Amino acid sequence: MANNNANNTSNAYMLKLTKGIAKGKGGAIVDVVHGGLKLFVRKPYGSQTTLTMREVDGRDRDGNPTKRKVVNVEGFYHTDETFVKAIQYFFGKDVSSETRGLTVRIALWDKAGERLMKFDPQEKDLYMFFIREAHLEEFQRRDNSVGYSLTATAFDFEPIRTQKRENAAPAQNAAPAQNAAPAQATAPAQSANVPAYDDYAAIDDSEDLPF
Repeated sequence: MANNNANNTSNAYMLKLTKGIAKGKGGAIVDVVHGGLKLFVRKPYGSQTTLTMREVDGRDRDGNPTKRKVVNVEGFYHTDETFVKAIQYFFGKDVSSETRGLTVRIALWDKAGERLMKFDPQEKDLYMFFIREAHLEEFQRRDNSVGYSLTATAFDFEPIRTQKRENAAPAQNAAPAQNAAPAQATAPAQSANVPAYDDYAAIDDSEDLPF
């Protein structure tokens, strides 16, 4: 399998997951994968925005019918060898066939989703999502082959690197204007295409994976 990362830093280190147990429907104890996911946000195919919000029928803590809001956000992981091993460990599935990468979809309910809407994440912003559960979903492609996507329910999040924050930093750090100085040449702006693989290498992830 081709290594998509020029700096040898795998997307596996974007996963901060552990195996555990939780109480499922009917009180049954079930195995779960929980923890955190670091994700470069992207616009879903055919969408003009990074977030989608919709209302669904649900129930409150007392069991009464109510309307709930859910916000969905999407990202993408390249499937290098180490990442494939991480998915195999956590979910018991081989995703090496996903040579184009693995789509990640995260749902945030009610107040968590509303708060994310206020942050208004832009494409290529890096966020950490804290999740109660993650699942590897299977689907059938048009050619009848099996595809995979990673889905998770998040209860909180943390912006790690955003375009708004980086754009605001020079203005916040600028000193008061003094006498005019001679103009100096500026470095060319970095390309605004998809995140470079250097972006992954710049993230401090020293924790070892359990394999």
